[in-house]
Amino acid sequence: MSSLIPRYKRGGFILLMAAILITAATLFAQDKGELVQKSLPILNAKVRSIDQDNYPAFLNYAVRVLKPDWIKTDDDLSSLLKERESLIKMINGSEPLCDFLGNVAGIGPSDEWEKYDHEFGKIGIRTVFAEGMLAGFAEGPILEETVRRVASEPYRLYIKLVEAYAKSYGSEYTYMDLEPEMEAIEIAEELIARFPESKYSDAAKQILYKALFPLTDWHVLLPDDLTLVERSNYHPFCIVGNLDKNTYPCWTDIGEPKKFLEYYPSSRFHNIVARIVEEPSEIRGSKSVHLVIVDESPDEETARNAILNYLLNGIDIPHLIKLESYVVVYRFFSDPEKARRALERIKKTKPGASIREVYPQNY
Repeated sequence: MSSLIPRYKRGGFILLMAAILITAATLFAQDKGELVQKSLPILNAKVRSIDQDNYPAFLNYAVRVLKPDWIKTDDDLSSLLKERESLIKMINGSEPLCDFLGNVAGIGPSDEWEKYDHEFGKIGIRTVFAEGMLAGFAEGPILEETVRRVASEPYRLYIKLVEAYAKSYGSEYTYMDLEPEMEAIEIAEELIARFPESKYSDAAKQILYKALFPLTDWHVLLPDDLTLVERSNYHPFCIVGNLDKNTYPCWTDIGEPKKFLEYYPSSRFHNIVARIVEEPSEIRGSKSVHLVIVDESPDEETARNAILNYLLNGIDIPHLIKLESYVVVYRFFSDPEKARRALERIKKTKPGASIREVYPQNY
């Protein structure tokens, strides 16, 4: 085209085209701002004024959610959900924005907060509360009609899984209500069973591990006076993870795994949870602990994957404990005789299992 324009006029033509492009970009930016301001008037104004560095990312993401006609494939949806993940991290990490939003939410939350909560919900972000106070943000339902129309069936299940597990965030005692984890387990089981070769299967398994963790990797904290256990009104203190003896924040209730057994009798993990409930690991406050170790790994990820594989194969080896290395543990007890009996049981499956005694100062 440039060969048809006289040389002395080309400079003016280039300037004209640049002006047109700048004008178009300006109008597009104005359209974006108007769309977001119309749909999210409170949130848009506050993010823009309080966190200017992160406002462009917020604006671009909000436009893509509020005007989703560009979404045609799983990859398009995946791109949007990655943006959401990034935005959630940004908001959770923005001290001025979190301070402001926390003050608006107050203790309750406040009536004023409901307006913010509604606008966050419009862009697929769920607000998380603990002890009545704003604790952060997580994934919420997003573009449900678009997901139904565009997403493949395994991806629909994966999105549903992410949103289900996100409901587990929050509360003072994280593990006192495990219904979100139970829901996530059910969805993950369906995805893995129906679409084992799906590209979402591995990611689903990682969420599955996190959901199974509080239902399987827990132990009973026994009193030093064991006569208390014999009383009819005795109710065990159950603690999730490691060899913890403090109830906060990892306290759970034995009623939660029992609820799983009642609500999900056909789950592939039903028998595993049942065996753990029947004979859980135990710690006495002032005693040493005898670990029945089946594997050791130099890194946490390998140990986690080993536990997940055991659980997927119906083997109740649930514990991950950090010592000098990461050890995968079948059961642990302060009572050495109980540990010996547990070792005899698991040796039928893991002949190389062994017992190691550890003391409070070692963990």
